[in-house]
Amino acid sequence: MSAIIWKSQLPSQPLHRWFEAFEANADAAMDALLLGRFDMANLSTVDVDDLLSRWTLTIAEVGNFAERLDSALDRWISKNWGHTELTTVDHLRRIWARVGHALTATYIPMSGWQYLGRSAGSLRKQMFFQRSFARHLFSP
Repeated sequence: MSAIIWKSQLPSQPLHRWFEAFEANADAAMDALLLGRFDMANLSTVDVDDLLSRWTLTIAEVGNFAERLDSALDRWISKNWGHTELTTVDHLRRIWARVGHALTATYIPMSGWQYLGRSAGSLRKQMFFQRSFARHLFSP
């Protein structure tokens, strides 16, 4: 039911089924979206980085979307940080840049409010305690 409400808040209805997948299994849907394994149908040419932040800012409080997304992204970060076997280094860099973009784009500077605050905290913690993976991502 939430998927229909979330989609109704967007300026144009997505033809894909990601919101339904997210409602059914947030962790699997987040994984598929971030790793580029979800068929985005009419949005396949849109950058996923922009989608996550745009959806969060547009839908935010409707049906607890931002809170549910934050929880799923937090779990995804905790589960996947440090795993180099997921894909190629270049793809890993794009995936983690996508996560970083979503976190920074949903931060509201004047208020200090962060829609994805739990996820941002999780990423900061991972980067602090597991620095070797961060060096792996950011070194040439």
